[in-house]
Amino acid sequence: MKVAAVTGGARGIGLSTCEALARQGYRIAIGDIDLEPAEAAAATLPDAKAWQLDVTSSVSMGQFVADVEADLGPIDVFVNNAGIMPTGAFLDQDEDAEHALVAINLHGPANGMRAVLPSMIARGSGHIVNVSSYAGKAPIPGLSMYCASKTGLVALSETVRQEIEKTGVTLSVVMPSAVATELSSGIDFPFEKYAKVTPEQVAKAIVKTIGKKRAREVAVPRWMGLYEPISAVMPYRVGRFLMGALGADSKVAELDTATRLTYQTRLDSHIKSTTPSGG
Repeated sequence: MKVAAVTGGARGIGLSTCEALARQGYRIAIGDIDLEPAEAAAATLPDAKAWQLDVTSSVSMGQFVADVEADLGPIDVFVNNAGIMPTGAFLDQDEDAEHALVAINLHGPANGMRAVLPSMIARGSGHIVNVSSYAGKAPIPGLSMYCASKTGLVALSETVRQEIEKTGVTLSVVMPSAVATELSSGIDFPFEKYAKVTPEQVAKAIVKTIGKKRAREVAVPRWMGLYEPISAVMPYRVGRFLMGALGADSKVAELDTATRLTYQTRLDSHIKSTTPSGG
């Protein structure tokens, strides 16, 4: 039986991905900083186990991969999903939040790839999915450093993909728009009526990358992929006018703090426990 490991697998996109992969017959390894909900999630799946995982720590990530392979078998699919999203104007960004964001959103997937790639390359097979965001392609005022971290992950994914392309190991980057999870709670995103997707839709896209084509980049929803070719030919001022007319410059700043409270409380705890060095 094949094995899939998912970071940040206790909630949201991660949990939906675990469920989708379980339906495909995979044994599931859930890695999450919060062990209790990870164990609760694993208990709902037919063949799954949970581990506490700090993706910012290369030691923790290496131990996670070693434990999974010792317990469940070689990892066939590794999904780097863990991520956080602090909000706020660039000049108001909290330094600790910024360090945590980059450590989790960018260093986390790097740690995951470094931990799992050697054994995949040795076997000549395996697939990695890095969950980025379409914010890595399209700027969103109020999410400057989040966009930067996701842009970095898109670039990292493409570069590593080229480096391993003759090894038998494949890599896809999945880029959702706003997703209906706690991470985006309390935020009225531009185009939300047309672009907001469910965790199940993102999970479906992740599972699809394991097929024969193993797409390099996947936008969710797919039409979001039109942004790049359209923006490339549209005059900058026209694009800025349209985005301003849609309220893109102010929507993220207009948080519903009551709706976002549960996520913000957990986020503050993770920021406090994350060090710039990342272990």
